Amino acid sequence: MAVRRVILHPKTALARRQDRARAFGSHVRGYTVDTDDVFDLLAAQRRLSIRLLALILIPVGLLPMLFRFAPDVARWSPLGHAPFAWLILGPIALFSIVAIAIWHERRAMRIENRWRDAKGHG
Repeated sequence: MAVRRVILHPKTALARRQDRARAFGSHVRGYTVDTDDVFDLLAAQRRLSIRLLALILIPVGLLPMLFRFAPDVARWSPLGHAPFAWLILGPIALFSIVAIAIWHERRAMRIENRWRDAKGHG
C-alpha cells in the first residue's frame, strides 16, 4: 500500500505564519499545529538535504582536480575498454546518486514520522 504524503510549501507556511488570525496555530495535515513547529520540521529536512547534496557534489567536484593532477588515472582502463573516468562518471556516479536519493527519502520520512509522533498526531 502506497503512503500518501502531503507536503506544505514553505510559502504557504510563511503566509500562515504572517496571518495574525492564525498566529497561535495552523491546520496542517489534518491536525492543528504551531507554524513554528512546521518550520522546525522543514529546517530538519533541509539540513538533511544539504548534507546529502554535499555527499554527492564534493566527490564529483573533486574529480576534475584528481584528473588534472593525475592524468594517468583518467586514462587508466581497469576493464580494458572504458577509461576509469567514464566508469566513475557513468555507472558509479549514477548508482550512487540513486542510492543516496533512496536513503534521503527514508531519512526524511523518519524525520517527519518522529516529528508527527512528538506532536501526538501518530
